[in-house]
Amino acid sequence: MEAEWVAAVAGVVTGVATIALAWIAYYQLSELRKQLEVQGARDKQWRTIEACENYTYDPVLRQAKDRIWEARDRGRAPLIHDTHAVRKDAIVILNYLDALGIGVRQGVYLEEIVFDHLEHIVRDLVRNILRGGWGQFNIPETELGGLMYLYDRLAERQAPRHTATR
Repeated sequence: MEAEWVAAVAGVVTGVATIALAWIAYYQLSELRKQLEVQGARDKQWRTIEACENYTYDPVLRQAKDRIWEARDRGRAPLIHDTHAVRKDAIVILNYLDALGIGVRQGVYLEEIVFDHLEHIVRDLVRNILRGGWGQFNIPETELGGLMYLYDRLAERQAPRHTATR
């Protein structure tokens, strides 16, 4: 009888221990998943910030912006008289913004960070390059779906929380 009682208690203890271990494993795995989600979100934020900072630091974009700046007489001229001379530079910049827009639309980049960094730039370049503010570049908006997505989303957006320094 005593052996049966010991076996019964051992079975109960083993069952309780198994349930406890299963619960601990479930809890640890759920906490790990939460940590991975937080890390993934943080990585996405940094990826977005790095992509936005390329507008300032990328040498190809910087050179394109400088040539357009010079074509506008260092920002003093309202029009670019020879848009053909800087058309490729304009396309480089617009393609960069288009890629950002595609990334936002596909969820690779965070929309709010892109908007906070580049809202004024997107608005300015769509108006002045695509819509003729600085002259006729003859670059169709239809070829820049990602950029136009950003521009259209900006039209729906409230004022930014902060503005970039120019």
